[in-house]
Amino acid sequence: LPLMPLGVGFHTRIKPGMKLEVTTGYNLSNSDMLDGLNRKPDEMNSYTDKKQDGFFSLTVGLSFSNERQEPAPKVVETVPYVKPIPVTPPAPVPVPVVIPEPTPVPVVDLSKLDSDNDGLSDADEIDKYKTDPQNPDTDGDGLKDGAEVTKHKTDPLNPDTDGDGLKDGAEVTIHDTDPLNPDTDGDGLKDGAEVLTHKTNPLVKDTDKGTVDDGKEVAAGTNPLDPSDDVFKLEEGKTFTLDGIVFETGKATILPASEKILEQAYGVLAANPNLNILITGHTDSVGSASSNLSLSQRRADAVMNWLIKRGIDANRLKAEGKGLTKPKATNSTPEGRQINRRIDFEVVH
Repeated sequence: LPLMPLGVGFHTRIKPGMKLEVTTGYNLSNSDMLDGLNRKPDEMNSYTDKKQDGFFSLTVGLSFSNERQEPAPKVVETVPYVKPIPVTPPAPVPVPVVIPEPTPVPVVDLSKLDSDNDGLSDADEIDKYKTDPQNPDTDGDGLKDGAEVTKHKTDPLNPDTDGDGLKDGAEVTIHDTDPLNPDTDGDGLKDGAEVLTHKTNPLVKDTDKGTVDDGKEVAAGTNPLDPSDDVFKLEEGKTFTLDGIVFETGKATILPASEKILEQAYGVLAANPNLNILITGHTDSVGSASSNLSLSQRRADAVMNWLIKRGIDANRLKAEGKGLTKPKATNSTPEGRQINRRIDFEVVH
């Protein structure tokens, strides 16, 4: 009994190695013997209009296999070669350059700035004094520029303003001398020579207190540090002025200020008993010649009598007045007249 199946079906993959299969169809037999029943004359097959059996079928099932999951084939896409078309780049668009505003520099007021802290503004140092605003002591004399200008009035560009051989700083801080006066004590020697050469005191005219100024001693060759040679240089015929013997005005009264020089004269005479002295009095030109002659004699006598009372032999002394006849300086100034009013000692036989 041959059958002619007609149908459709499908299957779908559930997972690797498992599929769902569904089929349906119509099975047509070539005879009326498929189901064992004979068809009546009017019971023809609805499809063939003949005495043929047929039936529909539906099958649902699962199928299994050893299927392995293969990687999907790599698809290489072939791109056809296209010759590039030259493209002219667009002209560059100029970018504006923005120049930043410069940072403002702070304005420094030089009139208030003192970089080296010397007491002078930088402006004054540069424009007025020509000193170094970065160096507090431009001339290196030991004094700040400001102190030199405002206090001591010295030259901040010259380490030795008065040219006496001592730096301004040493004069101010060590020796206490005047940096503007080369001879602070007025003894005829520069401060530098006194300090560095003669070792005398630049603040005292007569360092050894021997009644003769240091300058005079140096000029005469005596020792300004030894008072014993101030009054006399023991040579016959030598005359010395006893600076420091003073009297009351117009009188022969010796003032107490004369005691020191008289004591020194006494010491020299007592130490040299064979020394004979002529004591001579002198005056200035104030008054008549006769009154000055008398005054000078009385003053010479007063000095001689003072020495005799101290113990000097009267036979070694002689007093004489010269009045105004032997001036040593001008009588037209007070200073000159002071020099002319004097007592001289002369070494005699």
